Amino acid sequence: NDILVSRNKSVSKTEFQVYDALRKDVIKFLKIAAEELLITGLVVPEITLTRLTKEQLREKGIQRLDTLLYPTEMYIRDSATIDIKRPFISSQESYFLLVPDDIIYFVQNKGMYPDGSEDKRLYEEIIRLYPDFIRLILKGETKILLDNPLIIKFNNKSFSPYPVSYLYPGLESFKHKRNMRRMDYAIAARVISAILHVTVGSDEYPLTQDQEDVLIDLEQKFRWRENLNRDDVERVFTLFTNHTVAMKWIFPDIAPLLDDKKYLEVNKDIIQALGFPRVLITGESERSFAADPEIVTLSPLSTLKAIRQRLLPIIDHIFRAVKDNNQASLKNIPIYKFQPINLMSLTLFYTGLEKLYQSGNLSRDSYTEAFGYDFQSEIVKRSEEKDLLEELGIEEFAPLPHSNTPGQTNDKGAPIGNKNGEQKGKTKT
Repeated sequence: NDILVSRNKSVSKTEFQVYDALRKDVIKFLKIAAEELLITGLVVPEITLTRLTKEQLREKGIQRLDTLLYPTEMYIRDSATIDIKRPFISSQESYFLLVPDDIIYFVQNKGMYPDGSEDKRLYEEIIRLYPDFIRLILKGETKILLDNPLIIKFNNKSFSPYPVSYLYPGLESFKHKRNMRRMDYAIAARVISAILHVTVGSDEYPLTQDQEDVLIDLEQKFRWRENLNRDDVERVFTLFTNHTVAMKWIFPDIAPLLDDKKYLEVNKDIIQALGFPRVLITGESERSFAADPEIVTLSPLSTLKAIRQRLLPIIDHIFRAVKDNNQASLKNIPIYKFQPINLMSLTLFYTGLEKLYQSGNLSRDSYTEAFGYDFQSEIVKRSEEKDLLEELGIEEFAPLPHSNTPGQTNDKGAPIGNKNGEQKGKTKT
């Protein structure tokens, strides 16, 4: 889900606009990084800041700045191009980028691809953003050492520097299901190309040599029909033959294709290998009342929290890089954190929250955060709204049934209700 950015008194409105706009771009990037972390187990992010114009900042909702260094290039390197070296006497690892041959050709030929097409604009942009990278390639380097503190690995074995994918435990089951799918495709292809068997003659009336022209005539008619791609030809093909001609369509057995029970066991193996409960996929458990949904979600919830913890340094790096490169405009960084993940029953969850809050055992910050809002941002908004309402002379709260109406007075003629909503005196009846 989302990232919560808190707006407190130390953060100005302009600073909040910058980091709120940054939040929207960062969360998109983190979703890509999380997917890469699950599939390959290795995330090598590359983040580049460029200067935005006034018009570009307005499109992002940043109103009071005319220019800003902003992360416009955020992408994940292909893990297949990363070579990892682990020294024998240290836990520190070295990461090398294996430059593909087509990239080397593109750089050495100044924006020309191997097929002869050109993209000079992209070549100039790469030179502007990555001058050191271009210089090393022109020197003939094919393996470049990466100085990147943000590299993340999901799981790691002690005997190998390369990570293990989250999908690895279910790999054999995935292969087995893929082979079963191929079997279905083969059966479906045979159904599409069904066979029409034409028989001329029988045991009682065999085809004689002087009657072979009947078989040749039938063959010519069918071939003429197959080779004629016209929409005006009727779909029903009428043939006039004697009783010695029989035609029969031969279809393969499609029962295995229509039976989905063959996938039950392999799907169960995949779900168990990934540690993912059925209740989050289909909304039900394998057997009714066999498992508590709140308990079976503990494992995936723990996995998601671990992934978030690994991705958090990327957010820290981006936010601090924006502040450090725009010190004239940005002085403070707001508090930011991931929005809580709720996999519990909503009714039970909100009922428990209400009881904790009413008993004084839950803070306003936590209570507001559970509903997807940030308390500090909301009280700042309420303060601004209150000043605006007082300036325009509008009541702070909407009238409710049996509430005092504006202008109502007591028996002494004094208005009922002060600024704090407290009544004075008795109302007229």
